[in-house]
Amino acid sequence: MTLKKLTLLFVHGWSVTNTDTYGDLPEKLCLEAQNYGFEIESKDIVIGRYVSFQDEVRMEDLAIAFGEEINKITALNPSKNHQIACISHSTGGPIVRIWWQRWLNTHHKTANCPIRYFIMLAPANFGSSLIKFGKAQIGHLKSVIEGSEPGTNILNWLKLGSSASWSLNKEWICSNGRQISPQGLFPFVLSGQSIDRSQYDPLNPYTAEMGSDGVIRLCSANLNARYIRLEQHVSFDEQGNLQSSELELIQTKDAPLTPFKILANTSHSGETKGIMRSVAIGHQSVEQQNFISAVFACLQVENTQQYRQLYKAFEKQNQQVLDLEKLEVVSYQNGLSKVYIHDSYTQIIFRVRDDQGYPVEDYDLIFTAGDEDSANLLPHGFCIDSQRNTINREVLTFYVNFDLLKGTEKLQHHEQWVREQIPPTTKLGFKILPRPNHGFVRYLPCLHEASEVIVELAMKPNATVMVDVVLQRVVSGNLFETIALLDGRTPKGHKGSFKSITPSQTIILGPPAHLE
Repeated sequence: MTLKKLTLLFVHGWSVTNTDTYGDLPEKLCLEAQNYGFEIESKDIVIGRYVSFQDEVRMEDLAIAFGEEINKITALNPSKNHQIACISHSTGGPIVRIWWQRWLNTHHKTANCPIRYFIMLAPANFGSSLIKFGKAQIGHLKSVIEGSEPGTNILNWLKLGSSASWSLNKEWICSNGRQISPQGLFPFVLSGQSIDRSQYDPLNPYTAEMGSDGVIRLCSANLNARYIRLEQHVSFDEQGNLQSSELELIQTKDAPLTPFKILANTSHSGETKGIMRSVAIGHQSVEQQNFISAVFACLQVENTQQYRQLYKAFEKQNQQVLDLEKLEVVSYQNGLSKVYIHDSYTQIIFRVRDDQGYPVEDYDLIFTAGDEDSANLLPHGFCIDSQRNTINREVLTFYVNFDLLKGTEKLQHHEQWVREQIPPTTKLGFKILPRPNHGFVRYLPCLHEASEVIVELAMKPNATVMVDVVLQRVVSGNLFETIALLDGRTPKGHKGSFKSITPSQTIILGPPAHLE
């Protein structure tokens, strides 16, 4: 049997300062390669290292520098039969994705992608919830990030809902998926949802957040995202009062299907459960073997049909892991124990702008449910977390419990009921109360009434849904006026000063701008 030759390129995560972050994973893959039909020698292992702990460094800078290294590797192995497989961890995923997107925009019509396989381990594709605490606090999480204090610009990209991550992910979702091919690149995502509680930081509760590996939510890692666009339209009622109609659904788009595997008993970092660091030569746990098998299953894909088959296989395996890890029992030295429920979650990122393209930075967003369209009908504990991006304040990210909304059966541990049965919420909606809501330029409240449609569109388990909301910018008709002079004098009834002018009932609706 002819063995398939590969060059393995490893790209670490944020704020790493030592290549020991890869642990034994490179060597382990070399040792296991022949069992899966591959030939990988030590000379075929390329270890990446990059600087992420300087404030002037941006993700785009790292992507450019990464591209130069790819050119060097390609020059050393010009044969088409010798393929490059990139394995990234955490922030390394978005860095390679930025490079890939730029390469596609420049070269995809003239050349094959130099990287054939791209396996992302716990990638921060949609950012990380713990960045909310800022640079100073993050710098103290040595045990979690395994490095020094990261740079400001990298952190800004990693904040939930940053404009740079929004742009990258929207372009990915709205692509046609043709870039996934033998001539292009086959991307994969592997991530865990277990917490290494020895690394829990009580000052940052996100290090023990359900549905995450202590740093990255499954929702943030998964590339199988969705984009939704809603627009507000205003009109006048019979009394001449301005009113807003219900938000109109303009567009929905699902991302290209990407094989996504949830790894059992796996956290973001650390030698016990860490997705990379726990892999050790001479020690082979069931979880480690499943991880190694998953990596080689990705590398064995040769065409789009096999790619889709692996997607389906991973989906089936994921459900088994979710069922197995539904209840986690943690015992303490004092003899007490605590039961944790691992539900599935959805991350919903709202971006609110007006029809002229200006960000609406001040608004409240309220979820509603049921025939009464009431927030009181939502299941208790539905919304786990909400974060407004501190730089792009028009973006608000919600982390919601998918299982609670869809309804759950009773959960029992031994003889004790852990959770009662919860009926499904069949209708979901939301209201937006924007500001300013008075003055010469203002906005009107808007809503999407609770319906089955929003339940199906906005709720996607272990994934992110991006919701673009476009509001109508309302301009008072007397914001700008002209006055004709009679015989060189100001017309009767008009004085020279208009300092005390107030907004009129007449309004102006400008032509909508082209929005991306």
